[in-house]
Amino acid sequence: MSVSHVFSRSWKRSDGSAVNYEKTVTSDTSTDHSKAYADGTVDQLINIAIDFSETKGLMIGSDQDVTLETNHPGGGSGAADQTFNLKANCPIEWTEDDVETNPITVDVTAIYITNNSGETANLEIHDLHDATP
Repeated sequence: MSVSHVFSRSWKRSDGSAVNYEKTVTSDTSTDHSKAYADGTVDQLINIAIDFSETKGLMIGSDQDVTLETNHPGGGSGAADQTFNLKANCPIEWTEDDVETNPITVDVTAIYITNNSGETANLEIHDLHDATP
């Protein structure tokens, strides 16, 4: 069964004029995570796996500033493989054949979230990937 995600990038002027670009990406599997995390959450495990070499489309975003660490929560347990300091309403968005490279550069076996924003953070992680390369 195939799964499609539509990625949209847009720009809008205060006078209402806008530009919108959309790209539909299709693959056979999607991993999706939508959850609220309370202020004061520190290194909470999100049990999610991402094979970066099989990713076709990726969106990671939050409505609050949060920190995500991959594979290790940092601190005494060892350094995270990657750290993403997400800004509120500024998602990471990537699709295959994008002009940028995939922001995830290692296979992910777990993600750890820290939320010190002062508000509950609504986190979205969506990974469209090929499960049968």
